[in-house]
Amino acid sequence: MSLWNRPGRAVAYALAAVVAAGAGCGGDGDKADGPEGPAQADQTAAPPRKLTPAQAAELIGKAAGNLTILDARAPEDYAAERVAGAIHLSPKIWPAELERRLATFDRGGRYLLYCRLGEQCARLAESLSALGFKQVLFVTPGGLDDLKALGVTTERTSDEATTTPSPAGAGH
Repeated sequence: MSLWNRPGRAVAYALAAVVAAGAGCGGDGDKADGPEGPAQADQTAAPPRKLTPAQAAELIGKAAGNLTILDARAPEDYAAERVAGAIHLSPKIWPAELERRLATFDRGGRYLLYCRLGEQCARLAESLSALGFKQVLFVTPGGLDDLKALGVTTERTSDEATTTPSPAGAGH
């Protein structure tokens, strides 16, 4: 096995490629596409798909367990409030812990990422796509505050989930 193909290095190479290419804030493709399997950088994967907060709120409302929501904010922000059921992948764990955390994720699953403004989740979305995750979506511009304003259910570490009323009925 060559040095470039060793397990444990794929995340570092994928993140380095994203940073070097300056691709941290975007991706206009319709869907991410790449092989399933072990964490390996996929040079042919399509970029992740951008969603507006309204599109994301609608998707969350319709997903019914067919969507994994990832929060790409700081740990203290995640603890304070997050989309109900969201999994935390803080930028503070990249890249050292990212590969370990992603090892349990289904590369064929559908993932929606959000942060505060859309920048952190865009970088994580690019990394997931480069690692072969097939359906990667991210919210930009905007983030949690916009999703809450659209009626998406949130929760805090210390309390029950709360729902903000939504005229569109786009709650989760």
